Amino acid sequence: MVGSDDVVGAGGLDMNEVLSPITLPCGRTLANRLVKAAMYEHLAPLLGGPPTAAHHALYAVWARGGWGMIVTGNVQVSRRHLTLGADMIVPEKLTYEDEEKFRKLACAMKGKQAGGGDVGNADDTRGSKLPLAIMQLNHSGRQSPNIIGGRWPYFQPPLSASATRVGASATRKENLLSRVAYALLFQTARAMSVEDIADVVGGFVRGARLALASGFDGIQIHAAHGCAHLLYLIAQFISRRTNLRTDAYSAPVALLREIVYAVRAAVPRIFVVGIKLNAADYVSGGLREEDGRAHLAEIAGWEWEGAGVDFIEVSGGDYESPEFMQDSSPRQAFFESFARVAMDAVRRPAASPRQPSGQSHTKAPPLIMLTGGLRTRAQFALVLKSKHADLLGLARLATLQPDLPNFLLEHQLVSGIGVAERQPPKGCSVQDVSWEWERQPTPEPRSPSWWPRIVGAGIGMAWYVVAIRRLAQGSASPYSNNWVFVVLEMYFGSILDGSGKTILIMCSLVAVSLFCIIA
Repeated sequence: MVGSDDVVGAGGLDMNEVLSPITLPCGRTLANRLVKAAMYEHLAPLLGGPPTAAHHALYAVWARGGWGMIVTGNVQVSRRHLTLGADMIVPEKLTYEDEEKFRKLACAMKGKQAGGGDVGNADDTRGSKLPLAIMQLNHSGRQSPNIIGGRWPYFQPPLSASATRVGASATRKENLLSRVAYALLFQTARAMSVEDIADVVGGFVRGARLALASGFDGIQIHAAHGCAHLLYLIAQFISRRTNLRTDAYSAPVALLREIVYAVRAAVPRIFVVGIKLNAADYVSGGLREEDGRAHLAEIAGWEWEGAGVDFIEVSGGDYESPEFMQDSSPRQAFFESFARVAMDAVRRPAASPRQPSGQSHTKAPPLIMLTGGLRTRAQFALVLKSKHADLLGLARLATLQPDLPNFLLEHQLVSGIGVAERQPPKGCSVQDVSWEWERQPTPEPRSPSWWPRIVGAGIGMAWYVVAIRRLAQGSASPYSNNWVFVVLEMYFGSILDGSGKTILIMCSLVAVSLFCIIA
């Protein structure tokens, strides 16, 4: 295993590869390898809706940062399966008004005005200066909680691959409060019928058509997990622990394959189609590394009239953890191993089930995007130098450093110049440009040990949701590391914008749900 310091040697720290362009199989080119990965924004109306002015302001900030590609937070294909109650939603019937709301978001992500004028660095959409705008599509499945999941007031069970329940496999290590939280938030899912599956596939196709009509460059299909490592719907079909079916959809990637082919049939070849998987799912989901290799090879072989999957995001690592960077870390070893498996598998694609026998592939293999706590230039260079990935996915760091690509480009080190030899920009001392963000600990708070794991895992996420809202407002990141204040600001912070009704509505929904469950 290569340590991060190995990238900084006599030859210096070279960002040339990180900042170099790369072309997707569909023909679209990224200006650099840095991708603003998806993060949950929590900026849509209560119980979901279209993008808001806050979304436009937020993504305009990232558009000015010089990213090669920008991915939205998950846009739900079912309004009855939300995550935390303020999700963007693909409307059930597409209208010009709906397209216009999403078109403004696509324009903001590209640094363009809705009327067609350019705001920042600009080129035509086939050029290399504008970031590619990607809409992430998702269905939460059984992870959609009661009330704020969008099924209120009827308390219908969420859909999933099988009739399983979040927290049903919780061990005795889970405290009483955790088990109560599971019971209040989730209920046993209803196993999906063939008609339900067809409806979900149609939702992803509708989302892709919305993205295309709104000016997005492509979509990403979310087939991994969300906060607290709870699986979203497609991952619930992939995992053997949640997919207990005996029909054709018992095959782990059968649903994902059907969605990809349906989407590809509905969009042009130049439209980007990506997939998000999680390496951790092949540890805790009853799967093995061999399963991951087989799934990745199969995905790489999917092809519809010369077009298939353009990139596969592999998340689940944590390069920022000191323990993770140690040679003895089992998690780091597995993540690096899975990344190498991904790179190898996509270059040896399996035969597509819809490809005629003996016919060779006509498209290039998908690129691999690695997302997992990358925080330093040394780590960026390490991932690319070690051939662990083609693209670098940054989410939380993109919130802390929204202009990171431009910052790296401005202070780019040419090959052969070490860190100590770098000349600081005019008017700055060496200390001023010492890259403090690389060494500072992550700012998010940790939940107390007694707090339910399912909720505690979201405390750090809540800090970044607040930071995202403040980034959209042009204000500083949260100053408090107290998890109580962070969570309160996440859910009730809109009162600061003069929307006091949000607090009243949310409290009312929670009160009604608790009363109905207890009664």
